[in-house]
Amino acid sequence: MVAYTIDVKRGNANENPSFLQFGLFIFFFPQLVAGPIVRHGEFFYQLEVWNAKKEQLFEGYYLVFLGLLKKVVIADNLSPIIEPIFQNPDAYDGVSNALAMFGYAARVFCDFSGYTDLARGLGKLLGINLPENFHAPYLSASVRELWTRWHMTLATWIKDYIYFPLGGSRVSEWRGYFNLILTFTLAGFWHGANFTFIIWGFLHGLMLSIERKVEIVTNKPKKESVVLWKKGIGIAYTFLFFVLTIPFFNAPTVKNAVSMLFRSFVYAPGERIGQLEKILYSLLLTFLLNYLQTKPSFPRDSWTTKVSLLFLFLFSFVVTVLLGYLAPGGTEFIYFQF
Repeated sequence: MVAYTIDVKRGNANENPSFLQFGLFIFFFPQLVAGPIVRHGEFFYQLEVWNAKKEQLFEGYYLVFLGLLKKVVIADNLSPIIEPIFQNPDAYDGVSNALAMFGYAARVFCDFSGYTDLARGLGKLLGINLPENFHAPYLSASVRELWTRWHMTLATWIKDYIYFPLGGSRVSEWRGYFNLILTFTLAGFWHGANFTFIIWGFLHGLMLSIERKVEIVTNKPKKESVVLWKKGIGIAYTFLFFVLTIPFFNAPTVKNAVSMLFRSFVYAPGERIGQLEKILYSLLLTFLLNYLQTKPSFPRDSWTTKVSLLFLFLFSFVVTVLLGYLAPGGTEFIYFQF
């Protein structure tokens, strides 16, 4: 709604759209609460040329069950293990605090990308394609790349409506760094009026500025083939940075966040939380899901209708069985808080 109002002011949107189109755009329930953020132009165009195809319906059905797998089987099972540590890190030892941060990385990806899959799946079942919001973010080789793969529609919205109006990178070098840091600090504030979110956003903006400075100093070309081991180091560095900022995203206070980081690094004594193996299994599944996002999506072009239907039946059956055995009870989607 805010973006549409700004676009009308800029002359990039129709001031008097069809009441029906505008109503559907504002109240389209699959993405109403937590995205993905769809632009009015994309949405209005799809309404005008609406023509649902069977491949779209197949993919929608698949995405709904994939979202349930991520949310209920992985994210919801991690929540009761790691959340007590974020609430009271001083009661747990260093290993538990460290693994809770890594576990939350798995949880937040599966929770939010699971919601996005559900939203996109329901949209496709209704004949509307919502934009992809996550594309293998944990395989990013830099924080800059991470933010082209994580919550992609929000990152684009922030760039278009905050970063560019501030001047973007079309200003002096140090003003460009300031714009980056301010943009992400405001993005942190958007998540909640809490110093933890502000620090989280500031840290991401700061790291993006540092990466840009290093790129300028080393005169590194933007497009170059990357050696596999260098790519691996980049992925490890990016994921570790993301994990180390997690306490400021999820802990209720700055004190709790700092305590988690401190106790993780000094191997502090305390209670050892049980079921830590679930965190390790969930991390492996999370990276597998990220890897699969780099592969051709379902349904494959080479598959016949019968093969696609058989795959859908088997996949939905397996997910339903897992839901029956592993569903711990519903927990709210993380991004419903924001």
